[in-house]
Amino acid sequence: MQTLKADTHLIASLDDIAWITNLRGSDIECNPVFMGYLWIDMHKALLFIHKDSISPTLTATLQKEGILIDEYERIGSFLSSLPPSNLLLDPQSIPSSLVQSLPHTLIQEPNPSLFLKSIKSQEQIHHIQEAMIQDGIALCHLQLWLESLQNTHPISELEVAERLHTFRSFHPHFLEDSFHSIVGFGANGAQCHYRATQEDFSFIQGDGFLLLDSGGHYLNGTTDITRTLPIGSITQEQKRDYTLVLKAHIAMASTIFPENIAMPLLDSITRAPLWRHHLDYRHGTGHGVGYCLSVHEGPQVLSCFAPPLAKTKAKEGMILSIEPGIYREGKWGVRLENLVVITLDGESEEFGRFLRFEPLSLYPFERECLDLDLLTPEEIKWIDEYHAKVYEKLSPHLATASQKWLEEK
Repeated sequence: MQTLKADTHLIASLDDIAWITNLRGSDIECNPVFMGYLWIDMHKALLFIHKDSISPTLTATLQKEGILIDEYERIGSFLSSLPPSNLLLDPQSIPSSLVQSLPHTLIQEPNPSLFLKSIKSQEQIHHIQEAMIQDGIALCHLQLWLESLQNTHPISELEVAERLHTFRSFHPHFLEDSFHSIVGFGANGAQCHYRATQEDFSFIQGDGFLLLDSGGHYLNGTTDITRTLPIGSITQEQKRDYTLVLKAHIAMASTIFPENIAMPLLDSITRAPLWRHHLDYRHGTGHGVGYCLSVHEGPQVLSCFAPPLAKTKAKEGMILSIEPGIYREGKWGVRLENLVVITLDGESEEFGRFLRFEPLSLYPFERECLDLDLLTPEEIKWIDEYHAKVYEKLSPHLATASQKWLEEK
């Protein structure tokens, strides 16, 4: 605030408020946030929330930390009563009705917390790695359940989403799904943001691909992972699509890049293996992810559809997704997604620091879906090393029979 010559700061973006106060809530489905506004000056902070949603004990604790509680509906009258000041606000996240008549000099900049919360500390990264183990175990249980039942009776897309939620909820740190699971079988998987409903869903039976995009909020992190699973027999064309998508994923996951590059510029590295075959996908390659917060968190973004702005520069400690895909309308879809953290690869005295992506998500890819003739020795080495890490991290938490299943995977 001092750097921007601001006396006061008003925040309305709920993830920033949750991060600054180190609080979480449940006012919005699939988001561990709460309705509120936060006002900060150089001496104290005022948190405007529904008072019945917070305990007297927590109110007292916050007051000791310099955060005072006021009623949510009082934000307008409070702002109107303030003397003129240099007020910092993010114009993309503040309702215009709140500030349009205020006698303040407005400093319109991104919230400083936007950048601060995007760079995770080593302690947070450690906790997120533990959350990924929990998430991987849940996915193991789901696929074991799916494989044990798929030849006995049809399973619906809705059942898969419900069962995965149940497996995640077995862990005491689990809070809720980080978004509504995308479970799309066959042609449904070709719809990028498909969601099965009670009125419109498919049964998983016969042959084809099952696209499963899901995630969870845990007290120690937020997850988002996509795998495409073979059901019954798959064709050579489906193997080709799966392998090309994995090649695209590896291209991005294994690249080394200079610190502070605008991340949208990296997107074409992911698409290059698909472009060679005249293939593409019509969504971004990756988005930022919060710490027990929004599963879509900026400013980090891997997308050729996003402008290369100063706020999208790559920084060590940022977490984001890598999720290329191929979608055959009316037939099938393939998407393969891991969350990764940006880590230091090395430094050059002449050219500065260079970064790379370290995988966080822990779940195997489908070996039976791979066309090895399309993979280079370096790509096969990447897959083998990733799978070794998955087995090392997940197997100690599985029963013996499940360990053998994972080892085969």
